[in-house]
Amino acid sequence: MRRSIALLALLACSVPGLDAAAATWHKPTTHQGVVATQGTNLSKLASQYLESARKDLRLGKATLVLQRELSLHGSNTVRFAQTHRGLPVLGAGVVVRLDDSGTISRSVVEVAESLSVDVAPKLSQGEALERAAQFGVNRSLAAPRFLLAVLPSAQGAGFLVWQVDVPSAKGGFRYL
Repeated sequence: MRRSIALLALLACSVPGLDAAAATWHKPTTHQGVVATQGTNLSKLASQYLESARKDLRLGKATLVLQRELSLHGSNTVRFAQTHRGLPVLGAGVVVRLDDSGTISRSVVEVAESLSVDVAPKLSQGEALERAAQFGVNRSLAAPRFLLAVLPSAQGAGFLVWQVDVPSAKGGFRYL
C-alpha cells in the first residue's frame, strides 16, 4: 500500500505545468475562410480559426470543446478545454483572444498529443475516496466531488485518474 501512495505522489509531481510559460503562444495568422461578419458570434469565429490553423498551432487530433467566453472592454477571451473520448484532459486547452470586430490578437495552446489511455475506470468512486482517505481525510463538511479525467504524461498515452475534491473547514483538498 505504501508503494502505491509513493507512486501516486510521484505521478502528481509529473503533472505538466499549468502556467502560461509552459504553454505555446502563437501570434495571429490570417487564414482564408475566417472572416467576422455581422452577427457572427466570437466563439464560432475562434472555433473556425482553430480548425483553419490546426496544423500551424500543432493541435494534432486534439478534441476541443468550448469552455467559456469572456468579454471586457473590447477584448474577448474564448477558452476551449481538451477532451479525450469524452473525458476532460487536466491542464490542457486553448485560449483565443479577439477584439470586438473578430480580429484575433493571439492564441495560447497547451494540448496533450498522442493520448491513447483507455477511459474505462479500474477503480470505483468509493475506492478512489478510500485511497484519498489514506492521505488523512477524516471527515468532510459536504459530499466529496468526483471527476473521471485524463492526466497527460510525457510518454504521451496519459493516465486515467479520479479527481476527488474533499471540502474541509480550511477550504478543501484535491486528490488525483
